[in-house]
Amino acid sequence: MQKTTQTKLNSRLASKNKHSRKARNSKNLFSQRRLLNLGMTRGLTKTIQFFERVNLCESVVQVGTVTGFRGIRGDIYVKATTPVWELFSSRDESPGIFDRLAVFFRLENKFFETVVSRAKSGCEGFYFSLEGLNTRTEVVSLRFSEVLIYKDSVPGILISQIESYVGFIVLNIEGKQLGTILEIGGTKHQTYLKTSTTIIPNVSDIVVEVKKDSKTVVVDWSDSW
Repeated sequence: MQKTTQTKLNSRLASKNKHSRKARNSKNLFSQRRLLNLGMTRGLTKTIQFFERVNLCESVVQVGTVTGFRGIRGDIYVKATTPVWELFSSRDESPGIFDRLAVFFRLENKFFETVVSRAKSGCEGFYFSLEGLNTRTEVVSLRFSEVLIYKDSVPGILISQIESYVGFIVLNIEGKQLGTILEIGGTKHQTYLKTSTTIIPNVSDIVVEVKKDSKTVVVDWSDSW
């Protein structure tokens, strides 16, 4: 009788311990998920390191500068450059065009690369969530860095506006002046340069050279075309 009672007691203790372990495991799993949702897990983060990148400057364009942060999830605030913000204000563009884009951060002429997982509009700029960077501590070293994206990763009209030639003087290859650029328009598939005398397709076969120092655009074009 005593042996039977002891067996039942052992079974109850084993069952209790089993349920206790299950409860602890469930609690630990809940805690891990909560930390993940809060962006506080360390397993998915990566270290920010800036490296030299040869010839990268020729293929990227600046969209803003990191000037602040929001929340504990590692969202960064990107103050947009004037041309970019004017474009979004005037054309009602969605910041969603930056989602899943490769993005570069330049600091002292060195670069760090990651991917924008989600973008939202801010006051004269954007909030970027970055893939693999889940806490404010992880992104703090990005402050004051320039934010750049590949030129061919966004609609052509955006790049035309970012690299705005408005106010530049247009000369054809014979040296004749074709006026001053008043507007850059078109669609994401084809843009144009509108001057005081003509409209010029913004394609490489026609726009021969852009001299930013002298604010001059050389084109293979005639005002009679």
